Amino acid sequence: MDALKQLYHSEIAHNAGVDEHLARIDSILQQADSSAALEAALRAQEPTGSLVYKNRFFWILLLVCLALCLPAYWLVTLLVANTGLAWINWLGLALGAGLLFYVASFYRGSTACDAMLARALTRQEELQYGFRYGQSQNGHSHDSILADFAHAFKRGNHSNEIPRFASGQYRHAGAGVEYTVFNYHYVNRRTETYYENGRRKQRQVFDHFDRWGLFVSGVQPLGVAISSGPNRVFPVRWDTSSIAFNRRHHITGVSEVELARLFQPVNVLLIEALLSGHREFELQFSDRLPVLYWGFNLDPFKRSLPPGKPQNFGELAALLPGLKLVQFEQLLQTLQPLLEKMVK
Repeated sequence: MDALKQLYHSEIAHNAGVDEHLARIDSILQQADSSAALEAALRAQEPTGSLVYKNRFFWILLLVCLALCLPAYWLVTLLVANTGLAWINWLGLALGAGLLFYVASFYRGSTACDAMLARALTRQEELQYGFRYGQSQNGHSHDSILADFAHAFKRGNHSNEIPRFASGQYRHAGAGVEYTVFNYHYVNRRTETYYENGRRKQRQVFDHFDRWGLFVSGVQPLGVAISSGPNRVFPVRWDTSSIAFNRRHHITGVSEVELARLFQPVNVLLIEALLSGHREFELQFSDRLPVLYWGFNLDPFKRSLPPGKPQNFGELAALLPGLKLVQFEQLLQTLQPLLEKMVK
């Protein structure tokens, strides 16, 4: 009994410490203004300060309660059978439920730790790459850009949305070029026929799809669209001097003059390099806003992260520097030669 009492007090103190550590991390995340400052603040904490709750006392107490409640309920059922005292069973159930609810109050779930880790990784990404999740560009609101490229966001006969986006600045020629990177999710609904016990039945099936893309501001509003499939965005159809390029890409525009200027041989090579490796894509220069839209099937938010879940401050501080958005870095690097040509 003394051992159980000691375990109880030990875990209560430990879990209170974890609560304090998680609150401290949230404060650090709010105050850090760079990834270096965030990592330094975490390294300044006690390295062995735990970020994981202990619940051995909870599981022991739960097993004891179940071991007592189930035989007691079975015994009472035998005693009150055919006596008109069935209400005692209901009273016993209520008391048992109350006891289990009391036991549950000792449990500290891992969801708080998981949520903290998610916040830490998100904040590290923002500080490391200089963007903010859920933020519009300074020059153009997120909604106004979406409205200008509305034709590209009509997929899904059931629903579609942009559940995640982030805006930041890309350094070019000493100036900041604003961009927004986003995830586009859409759902198609279809009727599926199947057979059950020899009978023909139908059911609704929902297929979920994801695409991703970039909006880049500060480019020339050329009114030109390039896609991997037939997509007549603008009225003028155009072919370049490259037969291979024309076979793989469909080009439309507003002005033949702008089309001829953009698709000079040297620019065709740049665009070919930009779009290579993307099976399905859309590249469009707005005819109204100085904004470029590039849609693709590559997830720029996909994290590259060392394996393992941090158990304490020291492990969390060691984990964050290894966080990379490799595909996001590759996208901006691939886009750079075109931006050097097209940024105003």
